[in-house]
Parts: sequence; C-alpha cells; structure tokens
Amino acid sequence: MDKIIIEVDEELAQKWRQVQLPMKQQISRDIERILHAIMEKNTDDLWPFLERIRIEAEKKGFNDAVLEEILYE
Repeated sequence: MDKIIIEVDEELAQKWRQVQLPMKQQISRDIERILHAIMEKNTDDLWPFLERIRIEAEKKGFNDAVLEEILYE
C-alpha cells in the first residue's frame, strides 16, 4: 500500500483529525475505490459518473446529513 496526499479545505481537515481510526480506514477504502473508478473513466464522463454514484448512495440512505453525522462522531 502506498500513500498519496490530497489537499482539502481546513474545515474538512479538522473534521478528519477528529475521526476515529476504524472510520478513517473505512473512508480510505471507500476513497480508494472511488479513485480507481475515476481513473478508469474519461474526464468527459467523470461528472455524470459521480452523479450516478451520488444517486445510488442516496437510494441506500447515504446523504449529506449522514456524512455530517459520521464526521462529527
């Protein structure tokens, strides 16, 4: 496994610092899957692809409120 650095805004960075290790590991796995999918897509297809992921996540009950709850736990 290798590490990469992704820049985010200060608010998100502060929230990340508060997340417990098991949740960080799960988020890292999820981000890795998303990055793999993005890298395999043409950039022209990226936004429609991300929109499909967002819609599918909402169908499964994941939305901004759930994300905020996870980040503040």
